[in-house]
Amino acid sequence: MTEQGLTPAKREPVKRLSHRHKRVLDFMVRNPEMRLQDVATAVGYTNAWVSTIVHSDLFQAEFDKRRAIFENQDNRALTAKIDKIAHEGLDQLFDHIALSVDDDDFDELDGPSFNEVKQVTELALKASGYLSGGNKAPTVNIQNNQTVQTPAVAASTLETARARIINGNADSSESSSQAPKAIEAGQKS
Repeated sequence: MTEQGLTPAKREPVKRLSHRHKRVLDFMVRNPEMRLQDVATAVGYTNAWVSTIVHSDLFQAEFDKRRAIFENQDNRALTAKIDKIAHEGLDQLFDHIALSVDDDDFDELDGPSFNEVKQVTELALKASGYLSGGNKAPTVNIQNNQTVQTPAVAASTLETARARIINGNADSSESSSQAPKAIEAGQKS
């Protein structure tokens, strides 16, 4: 109950996504950094209603699916641009080597200098995974300490037990009842 004595209306979970819900979904996929109240203002809904829509299982499942598609498209476009830069840079470097142009002559040509082309091409090749960057994988040291404690048993108790096992002296109940007593006595000493 609220302060006024009325119970707030319970919102039913979203059972299907309407075109209005999909509008919120598309907006959020394209603007992932926005807070929910900013999303509500941008799409013209109340904060409570946007929160109800966004936190529904159906919306979350569709959001994850669309975000993955959007990110995949974005990644492919970015990869294509990086590959294009790498190819063009390699072509320019290859032309420089093939023509045996001095670095000074290359720098006098219109456009970026030889070193700039080289640096940009290296960055593009590293981003594409063709160059490792010279960094080795980080070294991970694992220390595994195990402590095993064995109970202390007197030497005479061990010898008595060994003798009984070897001689097969387990035929009487007296010997079987004495063994635990002997072991207990050995642990106390």
